Amino acid sequence: MRLNWRKQQGAWGSRAELDEESHQYAKRLAYSVLDNGIFIGGDEQRSHRLYRYAEKHYARAMR
Repeated sequence: MRLNWRKQQGAWGSRAELDEESHQYAKRLAYSVLDNGIFIGGDEQRSHRLYRYAEKHYARAMR
């Protein structure tokens, strides 16, 4: 069953092409978050910009 599904999907490209595409996707997502100011939280008083939240809680990972 699984082998048949893989055959139906066809070739997705080389490993390097897939890595580059995933990198570009993550890059576009990060720039859109920075440009658009996506907010998280329950209401206007308690919402935080997603970037500021990540900067505070995941500073080590963002370096």
